Amino acid sequence: MSLKLKGSSNSTANKINDSIEEVKVKVKDNEFIFNVLKIDSPEKWQPAQNTKRLFHWNIGNKTLKVNLSGISYGKWSEIEDSAPIPERPNSDDIQEQDKYQEEFEKQLTRKRILSMESATGMEIPGSIIEEKEEWIKRKSDKELESIFDYIQSNVCCIGNGNLDEEYKQVLLESDLNGVSIDLKSLEDWDDANAVEHTLRFNRPGEDYIVEIPLNGISKDIRKKIESETKDPLPPKILKRDPKSRKFDPSAPPEYNFKDPNWIKRVNDLAKKRMVLLFDTCLTFDIPGNSTEEKYKWISDRLLGDVIKLRDFIRNELIGFSEYRDFF
Repeated sequence: MSLKLKGSSNSTANKINDSIEEVKVKVKDNEFIFNVLKIDSPEKWQPAQNTKRLFHWNIGNKTLKVNLSGISYGKWSEIEDSAPIPERPNSDDIQEQDKYQEEFEKQLTRKRILSMESATGMEIPGSIIEEKEEWIKRKSDKELESIFDYIQSNVCCIGNGNLDEEYKQVLLESDLNGVSIDLKSLEDWDDANAVEHTLRFNRPGEDYIVEIPLNGISKDIRKKIESETKDPLPPKILKRDPKSRKFDPSAPPEYNFKDPNWIKRVNDLAKKRMVLLFDTCLTFDIPGNSTEEKYKWISDRLLGDVIKLRDFIRNELIGFSEYRDFF
């Protein structure tokens, strides 16, 4: 018995149809057939803008059909930098809490504005961000939230599609679930870079599974990357008196974590770290002749794809708890 499993018909599969293959998975007396895109070359990992979605936006008694394009990791990083969510205050002071809530809502609105403009390719009325915010205030919170949630899940592809768990469960019960070998000697334990791994996921709204073959990463390579991309200490500045807010030359200096040059250096090292780890683990060479070019190529991919790959490397390939927050 063969079961053809499909997701939504609203798919980008037609753009890369030649790269999608049917994979038959046998479980007992049943044969399941999935469409699978194996990303084993740069050409198969399309830029985010090639992902298209049609959102049916319910506005009162009418429905607006909205064409949306994917948001890349790089674009989302720009949005995050332009609308940083403030840190929640530790104090229980009501005024501080109210101030935080006001700033939180302001930045969240800005993030939604920038996300909508990027995904729709349309400008929200207003020549400056404050004018756009005033225009948005005349709209329904529920309607704004509904399109923003859809953009995050289905356009950025942060969420998982309907086929994701089903495919993984079928594989788990099949004979394709890896090779089982009795360990005779520790010599059978392969070096990390010779071990094959596979990241699998189903993007929301697509009728195929994405598989990204990966190589393992050894401790020595991980430590080498860590050494090359270790964050420097921030510069020190004089400490201010908590009451007068004047510099106190008698107090020991403190680290300035807001120094713009230090922040830029840390961000550049984080980008280099990502490039080195992706380049080590992916089975193809990332296009580009420099770290900047390689990072630009990565950052043009879908936000959800990059996050899933980053987290898989972090949790499954590195895994050592001390380095869970390595990058």
